Amino acid sequence: MKIETSDPQIAALAVKDFQKTPSQNSEGLTPGATAGGSLPADKVSVNIEVPRKTLDTLQQFGKIGDFLNTLASNLRQTNGALDSASKIIDKMKASLDTIIKNFPPYSVESRERMDLLMSYASLRKEITSLMIPPPPPPIYEKVQHLWQGVFPVQNGTIPTPQLPADVPDSHIKIAAAQLDALSGQVGLVKEAMTKSVQGI
Repeated sequence: MKIETSDPQIAALAVKDFQKTPSQNSEGLTPGATAGGSLPADKVSVNIEVPRKTLDTLQQFGKIGDFLNTLASNLRQTNGALDSASKIIDKMKASLDTIIKNFPPYSVESRERMDLLMSYASLRKEITSLMIPPPPPPIYEKVQHLWQGVFPVQNGTIPTPQLPADVPDSHIKIAAAQLDALSGQVGLVKEAMTKSVQGI
């Protein structure tokens, strides 16, 4: 199969090969070249013989490149959303830890305690509204068991404990432990995604 090209880069390669031939003059210049090393701006046509098998392989590489670009783009979206979720979980946990570690313990009517729980509730709304797309199919199959641990309901949101303003400290401690476990699960999903990409 013949491919005709006037690509300047291919032309430059062809010219470079011509410059290596013995037809150079005493000054080392190819006939028609100037002392500055430039050649006349003629259009050069180069015929290249490419076997059908090689051409098919190159086309296949193009498809693989498109696939990998799409895969990388989708993974960036998933990973970015998981990073955002992880930061929100850390802030939620910090609000609860402030209540748990305070000494003497806050009273249920404490304004500061209520503010911390309101901050927690606000962050909970934020993480509930955060839609996290699953990774693309080649990766999802490998992390599905971990993914379902973080997203038991297939709506793309992470469930977190709901805490009313008058919740006792014992429930807050349980919620903090749940957030710890959730944060660990998100980390495992991200790590498994990374390993799955390396295995492609």
